[in-house]
Amino acid sequence: MKLKNFSSPVAINLVRTQEGGLWKVLVVSIAFGLAVLLGMLVPILGFNSASSVLILFLILSLVILLGTVTYFAIRSRTWALIFFLAISVFLIDATIRQRELTEQGFDMQSLIKFAIWCAALLIAFFSTRKFSSNMLRGDIKWLTLFSLLGLASTAYSLTPIYTFGAGIAAISYCALAICVAEHLTKQQILYSLLGAISIVLALSLAVFAFGDGMAASEGDSTIRLAGITGSANSLGRTASLAILVIAVLVFGHRLPLYSWRCLVPLGLALTCLLLSDSRTATLAVIAALGLYLLRLRPILGFTVVIAGAVSGLLLLNLNIPWEQFGKSLARTGRVSEMTTLTGRTEIWHATWTAFLEQPLLGYGFAATKVLLPEVYRSYWGFTVTQAHNFFLQTAVTTGLVGLAFVLMALIRQGIAFITRPQLFSGLIFIYLLVYGITEPGPIGPAPNILTLFWALSLCWDRVRDAPVAKEIIGAIPKKRKVTV
Repeated sequence: MKLKNFSSPVAINLVRTQEGGLWKVLVVSIAFGLAVLLGMLVPILGFNSASSVLILFLILSLVILLGTVTYFAIRSRTWALIFFLAISVFLIDATIRQRELTEQGFDMQSLIKFAIWCAALLIAFFSTRKFSSNMLRGDIKWLTLFSLLGLASTAYSLTPIYTFGAGIAAISYCALAICVAEHLTKQQILYSLLGAISIVLALSLAVFAFGDGMAASEGDSTIRLAGITGSANSLGRTASLAILVIAVLVFGHRLPLYSWRCLVPLGLALTCLLLSDSRTATLAVIAALGLYLLRLRPILGFTVVIAGAVSGLLLLNLNIPWEQFGKSLARTGRVSEMTTLTGRTEIWHATWTAFLEQPLLGYGFAATKVLLPEVYRSYWGFTVTQAHNFFLQTAVTTGLVGLAFVLMALIRQGIAFITRPQLFSGLIFIYLLVYGITEPGPIGPAPNILTLFWALSLCWDRVRDAPVAKEIIGAIPKKRKVTV
């Protein structure tokens, strides 16, 4: 007699009992470990007040929470992967401290983010089938190769420690994108992204309400909201990406526009985008939504292009006080701000000159952190740590080799946008090109939230639209026939 596919109810109940027992053991172990760590660290670190002990308790609790989520994410539990993705998105651009412009090295915030990156690599390695081949399959392989080059550039970088951390971050975001694309659905990923970003935006508005979170720009003459992201441009980028995620959920997954799940994040995003006064992010999100719509309606797009060209010719021939118009658009009221794109043309010239000196491999991933303050200073002594252009930033840090990897990824994505457009990947592709004109995009002094969004868009075709059958029914055991 031969038995096939036989599931014993007794065996299933035994497995469930064992899992329940594991949960109890895990909770007791966490409580015991937390008590031991508190007992050891309080006398060692010299904490002598209830508030300091409470802070230590919260830090240790967060560490244990991260460890628990990582453990279950490694075991491919859906809730843990969603939670870990949200934690990663929240921490990518969140900052709790201000450092000197060229300051390097590790501090508490850097260590927390480094732990997240390492956890992402562990989760992806153990929970993704054929991890190495998946990282080098499809369009995501070009970003993976670029990230590996960035990590390898630590050997010759102007700032080895910073480059090493940035390289690990870039690889971990590629790995995390591959992992969630295999295990989560599109809706799960999108809601996880939107939830984490909404928390960032809400906290940014909260600190604004208490009179904090503002940042100076344009030579300290303009005050804009930076929130908990550290800079106004970063907050504007985060808010604009939230708008794109909402658009994907509304148009692609039938999220009602009047639902609180849409209205609350949209209100937060529009408010933060307005207060950050990020013109690049605003233009990028408008261009992404507009051009994608025109791609789906070619006749409408052709009509809009012709109308725009005719309107432009009429405007050029009208007697308009262009100088006064330019002053009204500039934050500082100076026309030079518009003609130089807020000083970006001078930054581009300095970056291009530096690139010509080391064109093949560049100065090392994220090396503009120390390079540009050495080669560029404005009339008032102002400097920057990034090239304010996606392609120049890539070329000066990783040379022509790194630029080739980035261009291959964009070309492949552009071909897919023309032949078989997908809503999420298409919007991110257009957004990246427009945003990258005046900002470094995903290749900044350190990988940012756009890096993860780009990685997800490069492997979006692998993400399923809905859970598989066994996930819908919760793996309910069924009675099966006994074959004799």
